[in-house]
Amino acid sequence: MRDLIADWLECERGLRLKDPGAEPLDNRLPAVFLGFRISRAGMGPGPKAVRRLRRRLRQADGLDPAHLARSLLAFRGMWGALGG
Repeated sequence: MRDLIADWLECERGLRLKDPGAEPLDNRLPAVFLGFRISRAGMGPGPKAVRRLRRRLRQADGLDPAHLARSLLAFRGMWGALGG
């Protein structure tokens, strides 16, 4: 299959696969790409962003309320931009 896909990309789109030996990923499992978790269900923040939010919420008592509010708005904006 890989050779067929590589040939199609070359002929139809003028593209080449970057690493000819790389294994294709199973699309049934979620993947993290550019910091976002991508799955069949849709896109969401990646694991690092979720860990950061959880850490911020645990430390909420020690944070300046304005700082916490900015963090929550940033996370909400990222989530909203993804349609979540």
